[in-house]
Amino acid sequence: MNTRVLVLALPSALILIALVWHSLGAMSRRRAGLFWISVVAYGILRGLGVRAVTKSIGASFPYEIRGALLEIGGVSAQEVAGWAVVAYLAWWIGDRFSRRAKQPSLFLAVAWASLFLGAISWAVEAAAIGARWWHWTVPTASRVFLNVPAIGIVDWFFVAIDFLLPFVALTAPSLANARWRYLTLLLFPVHFAGHLLPGVWLHIVHWCLVLVTVGLALRLRAEDRPFSEVRNWVPPAAFAVMVIDVALVDLLIIRRPELLQSVVPVVATWLAAVHPFSAALLGGGAVLAALKLPSMLVAVAVVVGSAVLLRLHARRMIIIPLAVLALFAFGFHRSTAAARTDLTARLDRAIADRNRGDVDGALAQFDAIARDHPTSYVPLALGAELDYRRNALETAREKLAGAVEKKQDFIRGYRLLAAIDLQSGRRAEGVEWARRGLEVAPGDLQLRFLAGEDVLRAIDTPQTAAGMVALAFEVGDLARAQAIARHALARWPHDPRLRRIAARLDL
Repeated sequence: MNTRVLVLALPSALILIALVWHSLGAMSRRRAGLFWISVVAYGILRGLGVRAVTKSIGASFPYEIRGALLEIGGVSAQEVAGWAVVAYLAWWIGDRFSRRAKQPSLFLAVAWASLFLGAISWAVEAAAIGARWWHWTVPTASRVFLNVPAIGIVDWFFVAIDFLLPFVALTAPSLANARWRYLTLLLFPVHFAGHLLPGVWLHIVHWCLVLVTVGLALRLRAEDRPFSEVRNWVPPAAFAVMVIDVALVDLLIIRRPELLQSVVPVVATWLAAVHPFSAALLGGGAVLAALKLPSMLVAVAVVVGSAVLLRLHARRMIIIPLAVLALFAFGFHRSTAAARTDLTARLDRAIADRNRGDVDGALAQFDAIARDHPTSYVPLALGAELDYRRNALETAREKLAGAVEKKQDFIRGYRLLAAIDLQSGRRAEGVEWARRGLEVAPGDLQLRFLAGEDVLRAIDTPQTAAGMVALAFEVGDLARAQAIARHALARWPHDPRLRRIAARLDL
């Protein structure tokens, strides 16, 4: 049994079974059945929707699950099960948080569920990305979330808005006579349609949906008590298993203890709902930890935010918090746009210097850009290319390792890393880099060669053959270079380029 099955698939299946059992005792059988059927349908539709949207705008799929164990309608069963588990836990903990209010509200529960989903996404994504169970095709480096892209956090956060809010609104007895509740069915399609819009419009759609959700949470008080006190230990136990599982992956499988900080905010989110005093203690500890780990301010924000949200809900204060959120959104995206403009302009200048032959000047600029824009892999990749050409292999290797960590589908980075290690006599490390690249691009011929595979039968053109000979020669494997050239010359004996290569290799 491989690590992925043991640590990811098996615990997920057991947790899912436990939560289904809990739902059948803690709520009406009808509502429980509707939830599980609906969330499975949502998971499949969501996966298909992401694929359709990315295809229509000519983009690559934002994340890829490697070697899916089972698929449902073309969507990974692990993905569908994952959405079901976290959506149910989010609903349960959101309901617990809502009970802290003087007048509990299902919309307040959904708002807290959104925060819980965003928090747990950081913990799960950090571990899964580190263990290479799936990868993102967008840069993953973040100033706050370490190796998790911000879009990943947003992705999980919106499950509460896309699915949980419509489901709860449509099935809550207190809203049975409210016709407007059917409008919540538009949230999912509106969100996904926003991805078809150019430029900043997607962000506007995101923030408008967030403002609607917060406004409903602060203003409306539609009571809903979906869970009774039956089998009340199951959701906390399921949550504990998830947290422990993530921590063990961080410590024992990928051996990156610094990723444990990703677990703290979701624990704070849980405690803020069920044990506020413990959450306050955790928040105080996070303040001290933030002196060395700034990301811990996320946990502090969760604890403070819980108190603020309850106070605003009690007063039904809506204008000021929505205005603050709108100003934050404007400032955040303005700052992001300015950073992107600066990055692009400086890269253009550095590339122009490189093209003029000023390699030293270009290298200095790429290094400075990498320091000032630590979430971008581009300056590292371009600087590494120049170092590689100058035979500064170890410097190039360090930069490329950083680049592939930030951009996990940077195929040329894996090729160069494998080539550098093979040239330097580190065969095992070189083969490992090639295999890591093959996890992302299984059919890449150069990576297959660098991983030690026999690629002769896969060479389909003289041009490909010439490139493979050059690669073999570059990594110092003269015997394989001669074997490829001999094989290619036998297939295309009159190709002038292959004849010249054969002559140089003394065939």
